[in-house]
Amino acid sequence: MNQPEVFHREYEHQIDAIGEDEVELLDLMKNAPKYPSTTYYGDRDRVGRLRFSFRRLASISRENGFRVVIMIVPLLVGDAGTYSHHVAHRIVEMEARRAGFDTIDLTDAFMRAGMGNLKSEFGDIIHPNRRGHAIIADVLSEYVVNHLKEQSPASKLNWPQK
Repeated sequence: MNQPEVFHREYEHQIDAIGEDEVELLDLMKNAPKYPSTTYYGDRDRVGRLRFSFRRLASISRENGFRVVIMIVPLLVGDAGTYSHHVAHRIVEMEARRAGFDTIDLTDAFMRAGMGNLKSEFGDIIHPNRRGHAIIADVLSEYVVNHLKEQSPASKLNWPQK
């Protein structure tokens, strides 16, 4: 599935187009990380699949009256000066906002804790340990509380609104 031609064949009807006029996105894609697990962000079909998926989720959320927030969890590598995946995060953020979603990028919070302190197993740079999950819970809780405060008392009963 990781081969571009296989991916395209499998998902060709679930890939939204990326226009030539989307200069900022195309520039980001050119500069996307080359790390094996993140080459995804430089591939039009894969970003187009992300766009398709977000568009579909946006439609479902409108039909069913719930809000979507996309949480960006960084790879557990590097530090503030060497973290190389900010471009990938920006691509996800752009596509999420295009779909009307809020985003939460956990990179700064994870950096403050130290990426190496959040690894669950030696060599696993994707899945955070208990401490990492606590950070995720805290940041998400803060987001929810802040957004509930923004709602008027009458609209809280219906939050999120369609």
